[in-house]
Amino acid sequence: MRIAGIDPGKKGVVVALDSDGGGMRIHKLGFDSAGTLVWDWFYKFTKDADINLFIVERPRGRGGFTATSTFALGEVCGQVRQVVAQTQIPWRHVDPKVWQEVIHKGIPANRSPKIKSQAAYEQLYPHKPLPLTPRSKKTDDNLIDALLIATYGVLKYGGGKLQRWDLCKEDEDA
Repeated sequence: MRIAGIDPGKKGVVVALDSDGGGMRIHKLGFDSAGTLVWDWFYKFTKDADINLFIVERPRGRGGFTATSTFALGEVCGQVRQVVAQTQIPWRHVDPKVWQEVIHKGIPANRSPKIKSQAAYEQLYPHKPLPLTPRSKKTDDNLIDALLIATYGVLKYGGGKLQRWDLCKEDEDA
């Protein structure tokens, strides 16, 4: 079973994982010049990656964000939800606290969610940084979240076993 985790947003990422640990595919969310999510690449990625289930993070509003930025995030999330629904592949929403509670288990609670996710990534995927693009020098925070959301999906819906993923393939169009 291949499960894709989506961290929505203008810098969002999709990561597809095999539940048996066999492989990983990564792609940035693509937007046109008007800020609209590009359907073509998403559909191609979905078909090429042979995805069986999408897990889409449901972002929550937080203090300190302006109304404009909150609305923009909501707009992007709506586009992601619409495009995922058009693929006719099953999908589930997950609240950040839900997947983080599972994935961050054993990491000291006094750290920020970003630091806890980095620590979880390093524990679960103990290899060199996984770049978002060939020019990237380090692993992107959005990529880490999408990967951990997909990992949560594998644990919850893909058989409940956590494997170590050694085979990493970046989508050619990233």
